[in-house]
Amino acid sequence: MYVTLEPCAHHGQTPPCADAVIAAGVQRVVIAVADPSPVARGGAERLQRAGIEVTFGVEETAARELNAPFFHAIASDRPWVTLKLGVSLDGAIADAGGQSTWITNAASRREAHRIRAGNDAIAVGIGTVLADDPQLTVRDCPRATRGPNPRRVRSRGASAPGQPPGPKRP
Repeated sequence: MYVTLEPCAHHGQTPPCADAVIAAGVQRVVIAVADPSPVARGGAERLQRAGIEVTFGVEETAARELNAPFFHAIASDRPWVTLKLGVSLDGAIADAGGQSTWITNAASRREAHRIRAGNDAIAVGIGTVLADDPQLTVRDCPRATRGPNPRRVRSRGASAPGQPPGPKRP
């Protein structure tokens, strides 16, 4: 069995993953990364005690990248933030006349939606809201990778066209 993260050894909403692996009769488990969670870690030791061969570190860098938001959540109390910018080579976000125009291509827009599908919330400045009235939804990505649309975040006091203003700052 190949896994990106060490099977857990704790009872949460489900029983320990390590116990399910043992019960399935798996002979060998290749784990990319040890679980950093002080609550969940220890599954590899449980597997080894059950006589299962365990190998760590295969494709560790790729697994850390794939699970970067999870590792960040364990190590920090700050949110995982993804910044998406569409800018020209000279750093502009509009054409020479100041008009909004497509700077990116279809492939980069699809990738932006794929990334957006994995986020919980999306925030834009009031200038973008007023100038572009963006949909802020997930489109242009396979249905299987989509969850619900991200929550939309706006600064207090800012409002989109046709929307009531947010609460005023004290």
